[in-house]
Parts: sequence; structure tokens; C-alpha cells
Amino acid sequence: MSPGPTIDHDAIIADIQRGLVAAGLGDPAFPWRAVQATDLNLIEIGDGYIPDLIVMDAGIVAEARAARSKHLFSHQLDLVVEVTSPSSAPIDREPVFGREHPKRTKWTGYAQCVISYYLLVDRDPKSPGITLYANPDRRAGRYEAVEQWKFGATVEIPDPFGFSFDTSAREPWAQPAHPRDRVPRP
Repeated sequence: MSPGPTIDHDAIIADIQRGLVAAGLGDPAFPWRAVQATDLNLIEIGDGYIPDLIVMDAGIVAEARAARSKHLFSHQLDLVVEVTSPSSAPIDREPVFGREHPKRTKWTGYAQCVISYYLLVDRDPKSPGITLYANPDRRAGRYEAVEQWKFGATVEIPDPFGFSFDTSAREPWAQPAHPRDRVPRP
């Protein structure tokens, strides 16, 4: 069994979801809802993922809930969100070809399944930031980056979503201490 995400990882998801809820409270016609830890059956690529957060139309959520769906399909999704951790970063991002990196990642898989938007919160200390991808190319398995933000900014997710969330408390993941810098336990 894989270890669960850290509190700081989960807090980022909570901040994004709080932004969605706030937008909905201010507009009764706000059509978006979010769900977490839901299996995706990506039959287009013969795979399945569990994104950190899925944003979808409220009607689709209601239908899936009424049907007691065990998983969702790509045509039901409007935005997927992934927050990187040291173990997941290479599979959440655009692929970097080489021996140690996968050729197919969630980034390419979501694009091949034509999920309209992909929000990547990259906590890697080497290049931290938030990127909204859109315009998936099914054949190439690629997205275009349409907006980028640095940690500390208020992220304004544009239409069709129209919500925002604060990242002032967000930081890259902690770098592991060098073995010689560790203090031995008594």
C-alpha cells in the first residue's frame, strides 16, 4: 500500500476546493462541483488514474451519485487537478524523455483522453508553481500551458470555471536533509 499524501499536499487540495465552494456560494447558478479520490476509467488509453481533485458539472456529479458510480469516465470531467509530491512528480508532469522518466504520464494520458483542462500544482523546489493546461491534442498527447502562477499569488482560474484560490501559505515540498546534516537520535 502506498503512503497517503502529506497534510501540506491535502491542504492545497482543500484550498482549491474552498475556492470552488466560495464561488458557488456567491452565485446560485455556479455549475461546478469537486470530488476527490475518485477512480477514473480511461478506456481511451486502457488505464485508470485517481486525480487529487476532479471538477465537473453539478448535473454530472448528481447523476454519478444517484447511480452510485464506482468510477468516472473522461467525458464526464472538465478539470483534473494534480499536486506533485517527490514520488509522483515525474508522472504528473509533461514527460521528459530519458532513462529515468516515463514516456507516458498523467499529463499525456489526460490529454489523450481529451480532458479539457489540467491544473498542475508543482511543489518541486527546483521549479515550483501552478500551471493551467488546456487545448488537449488527443493524437500527440499534449496540452498547451494557458496560465501560470508562482506560489504566493492568488490563482484566478478563468472561464469557464471562474473561481480563485490563495497560495500564500503554499511552499515547495521540503528537501530531504543530507545524511551528514542529520542529528543522530539518542
